[in-house]
This record gives sequence, structure tokens and C-alpha cells, in this order.
Amino acid sequence: MKFSIIYLLITFVLVSYCSAQENKVDATKQTANALRQKYANPISETFLIRPNIVVAVSYDKAGQISQMVIEPKLDDAFIKSRSGRIDDKTLKEVIDELVPDKVKGKGLNGSFINVTCLPENDCAGTMSGYENVTIYYNGSIDSHRYATIQWHKNKMNTEK
Repeated sequence: MKFSIIYLLITFVLVSYCSAQENKVDATKQTANALRQKYANPISETFLIRPNIVVAVSYDKAGQISQMVIEPKLDDAFIKSRSGRIDDKTLKEVIDELVPDKVKGKGLNGSFINVTCLPENDCAGTMSGYENVTIYYNGSIDSHRYATIQWHKNKMNTEK
């Protein structure tokens, strides 16, 4: 009796261990395809669109783009510095490339955002509303930390 309980316990531990090993992603062999196989399609992706500028694209449940965040590419250091900026002209060129006027739709409104966000007081910016998207620029007149493009839920990806 004692032998069979020990045997069952060892068998249980081995089966549990092997089962757990099947579900692991080997960190030395991680690829985009391996992650997709394990976790399905991503809900966001980041693309290098200029040598020092990235766009993080988020998707809704149907796989349509719901939001884009354009920001300076962070360096490869372990601790990331958020001190990078994008000049106004370049940022507007990138936005027009990603979301042309026909996708934005008719301009509706614009506003200044003057909010204090501790600890860095980094929430000030401007917002432009269009028929299909709202664009928020975080920064000042000539330099921005990032910009966010958000599709209106009932107008997502109407480009044809």
C-alpha cells in the first residue's frame, strides 16, 4: 500500500511537470510566431516608422485598429528614459502618413489640454477632433513627447 501511494505521487508529479513544460515558451527561442501560437493574435504591435520614431497600434476585438500611439523610440537600455521628443513638423508628417485626411474626416474641433499630472507634470497638449478620429498631441508648440490617434467606435477604419 505504501509503495503504491509513493508510486502514484511520483507519477502525479512527473505528469504535472511534463504538462507544465509543454505550455512554456522557451525564452531562448521566443519569436513572434511562437508567441502567436501560444497566445493568439496580438492586441497591439509596435512598428518602427522612422529611424527614431515608433507607432504602437492597438486593435479591437474584430482586429481593426482602434488606437495608435506615436512616440520616440526608446533606447535599448534596461531602464528606459522618456526624455525623447518629436519635432512638430515630423510628427504632423507621420500622422498624415498614417491617417490621411480622407480617413480623419471633416475637422470638428480643437482644444488645449492644460492638466497637471504628477510627478512629471507631463499632461499638457492639444487635441483635434475629426469625424472619424481624435488626435491628442502631448507636448508643446514645437516638440512632443507623443501623439495618440483614437478611432471613434462607430467609425473605425472607414478608409476605402
